[in-house]
Amino acid sequence: MPYPTARPPGAADAWTAEAAEAGRRGGQRILHAGEIVAPARVALLLGLTAGSTVVMRRRLIELDDEPVELTDTYYPRDIAAGTPLAGTAKIRGGAVTLLAAPSRRT
Repeated sequence: MPYPTARPPGAADAWTAEAAEAGRRGGQRILHAGEIVAPARVALLLGLTAGSTVVMRRRLIELDDEPVELTDTYYPRDIAAGTPLAGTAKIRGGAVTLLAAPSRRT
């Protein structure tokens, strides 16, 4: 399962790598990133209290420059605030790689 697994140092994210292996071009654009009040369902699933703040990243996933998926990913604020997860820059290796790194503040 490539997606929930950290990538080797310097590797592309799993989606980009999988598309390349199929001879295609995968990519993504970060449409929004920042802190929001967690929707009730998100707070419940993350084990947070109602009204908790989370970091949300909205990404447009593309294949051969065509949109194929819109994803919203939510992270507890105490894990993601002050990390690249809270910004709009692409994260080398993807979010899972960042979260697995000894220091997420880079």
